[in-house]
Amino acid sequence: MIVPQPHSKVETSVPEASARFELESPLSAQSTTLLEMFELLGKIQRLAQSLCKAWDKQLRRTIPDLSAARAEVILQLGRSGGASQIHLARLLGLSQMSVSRLLDRLERLGWVQREPVTGDRRAWAVRLTQNGREALLSTHAARIAFLQQTFSAIDDKQMTTLVAIIALLEAKQAGALDV
Repeated sequence: MIVPQPHSKVETSVPEASARFELESPLSAQSTTLLEMFELLGKIQRLAQSLCKAWDKQLRRTIPDLSAARAEVILQLGRSGGASQIHLARLLGLSQMSVSRLLDRLERLGWVQREPVTGDRRAWAVRLTQNGREALLSTHAARIAFLQQTFSAIDDKQMTTLVAIIALLEAKQAGALDV
C-alpha cells in the first residue's frame, strides 16, 4: 500500500494524456527506480518496434517483394534446408494460417516450393527454390548492411554487455532463474 508522506514525491509524466501526476511514497528512491525501470521497458518496446519497421523498410527498398516477415521465412528455410509447414510455424512463432499466407506469396514469387509429405495427407514440406536461394543471399546481404548501420555506434564491449543483459532478461522472463 502506498501511504502519502510529505516531502517524498516522485514525479513522472504521462505523455499520452499530456498530464502530470505525483506518486507519494515513503520509499521515494525505490519508487523512482521502479518507475524508471518501467519507463525503460517502454523504451525497449518502442526501440524494438522502430528497429523492426526500419528493417522492413530497408528490405523493401533493397528487395521490393520481400517484407521482414517473408524474410524470416526465407532465412529460417535457409538455416534448416526445409521444414514442414507446421514446424516452420513453430520456429517462427506464428500461427499456421499466417505462415500459410506468407508461403502463398513466396510461392507465387517462385521462391519456395511446397510438396506433400509422404504418409501424411495434411502435411506439407517447404523448401527454397533456386530463386529462393538467390533471395536468401540478397536477404543476408541486406541484413548485414542493416546491422552494421544500426549498431555502428556501439563498440565491442558495449555489444557484449548488451547481449549479456538481454540474455539475462530473457532467461529471467522464461523462469530459468530463481528470484
